[in-house]
Amino acid sequence: LVERLRAADVTAVFCHNDPDALPLLRRLRAAGLAVPEDVSVIGVDRSPILVDIDPSLTSVAYPYAGLAEQVASTLAGRPLADLPAPQVELGTSTGKPSR
Repeated sequence: LVERLRAADVTAVFCHNDPDALPLLRRLRAAGLAVPEDVSVIGVDRSPILVDIDPSLTSVAYPYAGLAEQVASTLAGRPLADLPAPQVELGTSTGKPSR
């Protein structure tokens, strides 16, 4: 994967979830690539098990409690007016590419 990223001159990777980002961060570092200088990495779900990694992971955090409230209200026939929006929680795993 890292060689394919290099060959395509990729500067950012959006991972399916935060736990998928951890091995990618390790592989990028092992290949001599710096995060975020060479490749930015973004995860999804703001997993609590990954809050103390270096670099800190930028992640899209879904408001699960608000979404659950919307589902319950919809099932009860009283949907809420607005869906809660996901929030991007910035870490140090993203930045402007050095090239």
